[in-house]
Amino acid sequence: MDWPDAGEQVQRMEEALEIINRLFDGERLDTIGHFPMKQAYLHTNSGRRPPIYVSAFGEHAAGVAARHGDGLWTLADPETVPGLVDAYKSACDDAGHEPGKVILQAGFSWAEDDGAALEGAKPFKATMPDEFYTDDWHDPKAMAEHADEKFSDDDFREQFIISSDPEQHVERIREVEQLGADVVVLMNNSGADPVRAVKVYGEKVLPALKGARVS
Repeated sequence: MDWPDAGEQVQRMEEALEIINRLFDGERLDTIGHFPMKQAYLHTNSGRRPPIYVSAFGEHAAGVAARHGDGLWTLADPETVPGLVDAYKSACDDAGHEPGKVILQAGFSWAEDDGAALEGAKPFKATMPDEFYTDDWHDPKAMAEHADEKFSDDDFREQFIISSDPEQHVERIREVEQLGADVVVLMNNSGADPVRAVKVYGEKVLPALKGARVS
């Protein structure tokens, strides 16, 4: 399928969030923007909308999070997080809302040795190029090759937590928390041994983080 440009994607997201909120408020809705409806109504309304954390990578989406969401979700990139969080909080002020939770996500890969941890996570290097989210890239093989050409393994290690040493994982997670996270989300990219990685986190990483504001 062809994807719309980033601006239209954000527009559609804002329309969808408006619809969700208004349906939970008990309204009946006709077509809004890109979403055709005819007297849509939420018959199974629990009376309490679940929290919605809005993905944002730019100021426009951060504004949508401030207007329609309960918090901001983004990747834990130290170069982009400070400006994005500032934009979110400023948009909350403009909207007359208290800022919600800031949720930062990091990918991790653990294995018995560093080489295996790196190789196990390698498929996720193809998540790094910005152009994959704006241009017409759709062939997984070509995307993997392009990402490997554009980013070194050291670049990859800066973006993902990749190590056989649990203490390295603890240190990097604390760095994410210090970016201003209310919640740290960890994605298990341990292709070498994902189940053992979860056990190592349970036995060594999470206990070392006890007392830190990390979930």
